[in-house]
Amino acid sequence: MRGKMLLLRILCGSIDVLLVMLPVQLLMMGVMAVDATTASYFFLILLAVYSAVCEDSLGGATLGKYFGKLCVADRDGGRAPMLYLGLCEMVKATYFLPRFGWIIAAASLIFYLLKGETLHDAAGRTRVITRWQRGREEEGRS
Repeated sequence: MRGKMLLLRILCGSIDVLLVMLPVQLLMMGVMAVDATTASYFFLILLAVYSAVCEDSLGGATLGKYFGKLCVADRDGGRAPMLYLGLCEMVKATYFLPRFGWIIAAASLIFYLLKGETLHDAAGRTRVITRWQRGREEEGRS
């Protein structure tokens, strides 16, 4: 199950990256003539903001997670606070940093395979669950 969830999370994250990256890169590099490094850093900040705001206002889901029927929750399955969502997304943004981002991403993958949670979820005290799981956990609390 953990492997399927990892693959689904990667696919949902890829949708979100493309939704943010393509317009930002096209606008900044094509229209505004900004260099690639500056556009990349702006993309990372915007991706973190996009993800945290979507997850806070759309029931724990970005557009990618929505299509994958996933959502972000706190450790108990409830709504994660915006502070934790922001922290989670800032750690996730480090995976895209030039030179050493891939090392952090690989460490997060290994951490996920060993512990069942990514580094950014551990930092933000969050977890990614299916919407079906969230419904069951909310029924259990009522």
